[in-house]
Amino acid sequence: GHSQGGGIAPVGAVALADTDPTLVLFGAPGSINDDCPPLNQEKYHRWLNTYVGSDGKVSHDPVANLNWRSEQYGHMYLMGNDPNNIVYYSHGEYPIYTKFAPQAHQLLLYTNKFASFETTRNAGKSIGMDGWAVGYPCNRDSECIDSCIDGKCQEVGAVASSWCNGDGDCLS
Repeated sequence: GHSQGGGIAPVGAVALADTDPTLVLFGAPGSINDDCPPLNQEKYHRWLNTYVGSDGKVSHDPVANLNWRSEQYGHMYLMGNDPNNIVYYSHGEYPIYTKFAPQAHQLLLYTNKFASFETTRNAGKSIGMDGWAVGYPCNRDSECIDSCIDGKCQEVGAVASSWCNGDGDCLS
């Protein structure tokens, strides 16, 4: 489910725990506690979206980051602008995001990103789960295959940045 529907789905999963349901949620707020015994964390998959504004900065889905006395749990998949890669976080590894944009919550944006993944798969390529490739906008290292430098995924040592003041400050 998406949004509110995704928030209700875990409640239904608890009620139907004897059927061992698998949940796939898109932009869903947290709705039950992490320690809820009937919940199988391995079968809980959260997809979160990002939006890159005109300033080139990455913002996150605000609804997916709401937690009203509840927890986010299971597997988390973060989608950026890279059509070939996603960012995967296992339970308990989720970063705290602080920059949000309502555009990132739009179902159409989720749908378009999944369509780009389908195009990648139809071309015979795999979707990488280790972060976004070089050149894509980012906020932190965990979002990139290598490192996030000056708001872009980069290879370590490949770019001299503003924090690089001399040979001793940079990789060669």
